Amino acid sequence: AAVAAELRGSVEAAGARASRVSAVDLGENEVGDAGAAALAASLRAGCGVTSLHLSCNAIGPAGAAALASALCGGGSLRHLHLDANQLRAVGAAAFSSADASMLTAALCYALQKVRLSTFAQTYPAARLAAGRLRTQAAIVLLGLGGAALVGGLPEAAVSADLFAASLSSVARWAAQLSPTQALLLTLSALVPGAFATILQAEGQKVVPAASAQPIFASMPLFAAG
Repeated sequence: AAVAAELRGSVEAAGARASRVSAVDLGENEVGDAGAAALAASLRAGCGVTSLHLSCNAIGPAGAAALASALCGGGSLRHLHLDANQLRAVGAAAFSSADASMLTAALCYALQKVRLSTFAQTYPAARLAAGRLRTQAAIVLLGLGGAALVGGLPEAAVSADLFAASLSSVARWAAQLSPTQALLLTLSALVPGAFATILQAEGQKVVPAASAQPIFASMPLFAAG
């Protein structure tokens, strides 16, 4: 426990100096599963570290699962090195599930590009963009309503209606937003969402999916910039 606390303190201290330190190397330090769990807690809290090296640390399945949750938890960590550890199948499966989610998302985007070339010949670009946004909103509402009902949230106690539970969840979430946050969310929905879909549909009226995909593959360049 003392070692785990010391390791967690080291990573948090590095995060406090994030303007100068973004990579931490703790290779060959006998971190183990307890240390990996402590590190994962710091990473989920947003310590600022983007690259963590944990080679040769006797980390097993439990530690690997904890670190995998940190990678998927929206923190700053982008690169995790776990070579020469004792992950075995169970630990690797935690990463495989995250990889499977990303691959599924990539497949869905690819299918959308393939079908868009066909639909763009028949339907106006603005109609396609509106349909996409409506569909996404409906799926989100269903997901929120299901979570409210399954989780036994207060809105589910008032009404067992899925749609009512969804709207109640959305209203409670929206009430926590500041005006600036609401504006930024609206802009992110309209500019990279609706506007980008309209431009894509207009372009794919002429450019087939096979030719459009290499263009979309340049997105990481814009994200990096």
